[in-house]
Amino acid sequence: MANNNQSVKVAVDMSFLQLIWSAWFMSFVFTAYLILQRVVDNERVNEQSFLTFIYGPSKIYMLVIGIISVYAFLTFYVKNGVTRRDYFKGAAVSSVVVSLVLMTIAGIIAAIEQVIDPDIVTSSFVGPDASLLVTVLAFSINILASYTAGWLIGAGFYRFGGMGGMLYIFASILILSLLDFLWESELKEPLKFLLDISHHHGFSATTSFILTAGLLAVTLWIIKSTTKRVQIKLK
Repeated sequence: MANNNQSVKVAVDMSFLQLIWSAWFMSFVFTAYLILQRVVDNERVNEQSFLTFIYGPSKIYMLVIGIISVYAFLTFYVKNGVTRRDYFKGAAVSSVVVSLVLMTIAGIIAAIEQVIDPDIVTSSFVGPDASLLVTVLAFSINILASYTAGWLIGAGFYRFGGMGGMLYIFASILILSLLDFLWESELKEPLKFLLDISHHHGFSATTSFILTAGLLAVTLWIIKSTTKRVQIKLK
């Protein structure tokens, strides 16, 4: 029970802190969105919903906070008596929470926009007829994958240093490329060097969700194995 309490505390603490970071991130992106809506005379930009607008920056943001999460939290928690296992469990839960909250808030804003102006469109790689809920879930699982890719990089550098960390960067690029391939998004180009996907017609949303969940599970397993017995840097 004590261990469960520790992992829950880690999840709550990390979620709270990272949601504060996310609030600042979202406020800056929303400000940029409002400015562009008013100064750019472009139909595609003017009819783009906030959910569509924030998705790209969110992938980069989640990748970055995933990278720094090991250095920002692992040492602190282990020094304060939290096991590596409880840190991992709590951090995994918090990454899901942050992803869902970030995209849900953006989705609510997009829904309000569409009520005010029906011309506002939420573009989605899930399909033109996808509901806002499905789009939010798809965006959430994709930015969650970006977070775990960053977390993987951070764990690799934390444990193995420069050369070993470079291998983890390669692994993360491969994971993100596979993710883009599954969802038919715009960044699948790296896989064209390895796979013939010129005639690929895409997966169904359900298949993409299932395969992405499997990819996330593999990534989390690698992170857990990497941090399981890592030597904690006390300085």
